[in-house]
Amino acid sequence: MKRVVALVITYHPEDSSLESIRLLAEQACPVIIVDNSATSTDWERLTQAFGDNQKSFTLLFNERNLGIASALNRGMRYVQELGAEWVLTMDQDSRITNGMIATMLAGYDTLPADYRLRVASLAPLLTAPSSPPSPTVSDTHCLACREVPTVITSGNLIKIEAWQAVGGYSDKLFIDYVDHDFCFRLRRAGWVILECQDAALIHKIGNATCIRFLGKKIAINQHPPLRTYYITRNGFNFWRTFPDDKTFIKSDKTNTLRLLIKAFFFDTYKLERLKMFWRGYIDFRNNRFGAYVNNHPGRRIRRPDNISQ
Repeated sequence: MKRVVALVITYHPEDSSLESIRLLAEQACPVIIVDNSATSTDWERLTQAFGDNQKSFTLLFNERNLGIASALNRGMRYVQELGAEWVLTMDQDSRITNGMIATMLAGYDTLPADYRLRVASLAPLLTAPSSPPSPTVSDTHCLACREVPTVITSGNLIKIEAWQAVGGYSDKLFIDYVDHDFCFRLRRAGWVILECQDAALIHKIGNATCIRFLGKKIAINQHPPLRTYYITRNGFNFWRTFPDDKTFIKSDKTNTLRLLIKAFFFDTYKLERLKMFWRGYIDFRNNRFGAYVNNHPGRRIRRPDNISQ
């Protein structure tokens, strides 16, 4: 029985993403790939790269884009049948560093036995592709691992038992806030989420660009307008579902507002983004979830083709 199996969700992956996936097998764990692209071209590319002749990889193709949550759940159910204890969830824009998996597990193994029973998740520090990894190395578990309220999906070691205990990821969210929702449900159920200070993940955050405004450099994440719909709808749902953590909720609301303000002022699709913000809020109020369906009369929203998962 393998202790760790890697689970990668792909959506129109680029060549650099395929190389990042190959690195996972080098850290001695099988890799399950769930593809949301739903195109024969992407299926052929993935099959050529990680086909039947490569025993370290298993490919699962979805006939349509099911969203990140459902794709994760499909992969987790497959891994559960393999009998693994941990699943390393990854997206196609992240790259593991040397020894990342072993380092996180080593930190976990140093924890007291009764505390380990409560640990649901081990996550690395995040570093940008342009910055070298610089984790803080510690000789004691109390410094090497610290409890955090939530972590992103990519690079996250999830205990299968914990995933099953809370009913998996929330399919209705499709994309955005899937990670926060999962982590907060884990904590509500009594599980612990740990960040490992001596492990690092190289993580690319969307289509981030920098512009200059009034002499200042401003970072803008130019998600397609449709992502504004999901961020808005799922954000309001998250804030309503988990009102108790007031510090985190306040910070998250501020960050979301800042993201939307930047988009409205500096984005190419200002009007489209404003409409999607409104539609996301209306669908939240009407309890409409899942993949976006245009139930709103009016001019059709321009949708760039590069929406992720």
